[in-house]
Amino acid sequence: MQIIKRLVFIVVIMFMAGCSKDEFIAEQASTKVGISTSGGFRLGNKIENAYSLEYMQQAYDALKERGEISESINIETTHLYIKLNPQDSVEMNYILEDSVLALFPYPLDYELIGEGEYEVEENATPELYTVIPVEHKLNENIKFEILEECFIPEDYDENPDLAKLEIEALLITGNITKEQLEEENNERGLLWKYPKGYVTVENVVDEKGPYYESVRGVKVRVHNIVKLTEIYTNDNGYYSSDRAFLTDVHYSVVFRNNKRFQYE
Repeated sequence: MQIIKRLVFIVVIMFMAGCSKDEFIAEQASTKVGISTSGGFRLGNKIENAYSLEYMQQAYDALKERGEISESINIETTHLYIKLNPQDSVEMNYILEDSVLALFPYPLDYELIGEGEYEVEENATPELYTVIPVEHKLNENIKFEILEECFIPEDYDENPDLAKLEIEALLITGNITKEQLEEENNERGLLWKYPKGYVTVENVVDEKGPYYESVRGVKVRVHNIVKLTEIYTNDNGYYSSDRAFLTDVHYSVVFRNNKRFQYE
């Protein structure tokens, strides 16, 4: 039997109230076959995917009817939310070799509750979830199921109506309330933010006591439902997303990866 390549993640999952904070509070992921966990992480209730074509179209129609959007937006599939179900080590290796895939061992359209860590065990073939651009072609040997077709807005600076559209979809689905939106805007100023911060770990205790040291070259994964991005930390453990988010996000830090703790 072919041995599965060492999986690319021992991950500490984090939840943060706001995109601009620069310290992490560890939080965590779900238990499945082939996944070992520590901490009290669990999945909560299923949530509505605001980025689905259905809800994005509803949001666009509502804004258009109220006269709150200035130009037409073509609501079409930009991304696919999929589930991967590898049957053996060969399939798992094809999945791991695809650098586009940000792999999650839990569904993205559920509340995340608790703190902890997870590790996908060597030679395991668990169910995995991810989001891919619609034009991305998976290896023909990878079996997957399309859970939802999605429209994920980008380029708010070029077209602020896209931010209005996303917010409306989040409001329609109950992922954010008007009160929360007003509070966030008052605290942050700008409607959208680019997540950034530092990853540090507590080092060995010596006569001076414990201290924190920056971690370079680890992957920081940021997502809100199916909208996600990945960034590597630099020499100072600093990361900065080039993708903007309108709401609170979930963070995960990948402590083992294919880049051997290097960064680009």
